[in-house]
Amino acid sequence: MRGSKRNTYTGGVICEKVARYAERVHHPDRLTHPLFRNGPKGSNQWKRISWDEALNRVADAFTEKAAKYGAETVWPYFYAGTMGLVQRDGINRLRHAMKYSRWFSTICVTLSDTGWIAGVGAKRGIDMREVAQHSDLVVIWGGNPVNTQVNVMQHAMAAKKRGAKLVVVDPYRTGTAEKADLHLALPFDQRDQQRKGKHHHQRRQQVAGRQQPKRGYQRPRTPFHQPG
Repeated sequence: MRGSKRNTYTGGVICEKVARYAERVHHPDRLTHPLFRNGPKGSNQWKRISWDEALNRVADAFTEKAAKYGAETVWPYFYAGTMGLVQRDGINRLRHAMKYSRWFSTICVTLSDTGWIAGVGAKRGIDMREVAQHSDLVVIWGGNPVNTQVNVMQHAMAAKKRGAKLVVVDPYRTGTAEKADLHLALPFDQRDQQRKGKHHHQRRQQVAGRQQPKRGYQRPRTPFHQPG
């Protein structure tokens, strides 16, 4: 599988996961039929069952638990899958019809979005294609697009090749930091590290002796890791 150069954002570059998608889909070890565990957990004992039996077992479990504990005892948990509308979001039709537990987006996305909005105020950004064409300074703060956002890094490096400066702000010496003209690693406070070590020692003693934390106990601020 290859990226299409007709897409001006990806420019023919796709991530490693998608590049190997066809290999995973057609891999001889891919599971192509339902298996039912017929032994204790961890025993690796399975038997093949039909799709009809598998769907009936799932539906029966949903019905039984909802009748016993209420509809919200079923919590559909999913994310992108193939990124298609049916594969990714079709389960919401079942959730709404059966009144199963609802939630906003996903655990990982909701947390990061909430933190971003709390710190920045809104989810706004620019088109990275404009960065590649016009930016004189590119700042990547707390991200590692070398491994997580290959197309962002593609345009950032295009700007760098054109003469723009690339600055990475990150306490870690990431792969992105290795590509930067300037890596700003946030300062590491040795005193914080000492307080953290003392705190962990006290907590171990408390757990071992079943002691309660002293009145007025406060957890010290967790420091950033020292960049490698």
